[in-house]
Amino acid sequence: MLQFKGQSRPVTGLAFSPDGATLAACGNGSVVEFWDIATGIAGRAGGPTYFGLTKDNLRYDPSGEWLMVAAGAGLYAIHARGGSVSRVGKTPACGLAVSARGCLLVTIPALISFDVTPNGVGDRKWMKVLRCCQTLGVDFFADSERFASVEYLSPTFYGEPSGCYLRVRSAANGDIQSEQSFGRNRGTLARVSPDGEWVAFISTSYLNISNLTDPTKFIQTQTPNRQHVTGIAFHPSGRYLAATSNDATVRLHDRDAEWTVTRTFEWNIGGLKSVAFSADGNLAAAGGEKGRIVVWDVDV
Repeated sequence: MLQFKGQSRPVTGLAFSPDGATLAACGNGSVVEFWDIATGIAGRAGGPTYFGLTKDNLRYDPSGEWLMVAAGAGLYAIHARGGSVSRVGKTPACGLAVSARGCLLVTIPALISFDVTPNGVGDRKWMKVLRCCQTLGVDFFADSERFASVEYLSPTFYGEPSGCYLRVRSAANGDIQSEQSFGRNRGTLARVSPDGEWVAFISTSYLNISNLTDPTKFIQTQTPNRQHVTGIAFHPSGRYLAATSNDATVRLHDRDAEWTVTRTFEWNIGGLKSVAFSADGNLAAAGGEKGRIVVWDVDV
């Protein structure tokens, strides 16, 4: 187990590089730090601080060359090795996702699609304005052809009921392919399982896990401490879903046990705000409320 001490701010975003050698971390009002897993040495990206970060704020592109940052001041692309920072637009970016083919999706709250090129963010591919709707979490399926979107539709005069929707949209143009309604609680932080069967998302103190092929297989579980869920991540095997909820515990929900908690990890770094797995599933990381990060070997 390794423990890193970064800036004294809650670590709300974590992302392993595709090769698992580096961990990027950031929090509200702080710059991005790059931690070398082998040496424990941290480097910081140049440029401005990133105020107003959301939970879906850090994603690497598949090559590991670029780290995308969604912030209140816009979208940023950081060169992972050189540390150079480029800004894309000035509209607040509420969240983002990057596909296995290098397609970048940004919510502002409109949905905007870009390609990631060797030089950073490329030209815009399409934009879909969502009238009276907030997109609060996005994640791509492994096939890169679809993405899941957790959206909150405000009360309108257009005949559509307000509330939270889990929608599957086309990556080619953003069109809706299917949707499920989940009442009036706002959902956020969507994560798609590696096999594409399940989507997990947060709604306050509840963890929601929905089966996309059989909507009757919907699990909603409240955290044991009744605190808000702060971070979720699927293990690359697809069997486990890690969740944090403002205490010192990372809980693993097991697909083979109907998503009940079968393993826990206790870390003495304060309340946990984020969690992530490396691409090979061998490492996990959790970020705390006071800037501390713990990295450990995963044996599942």
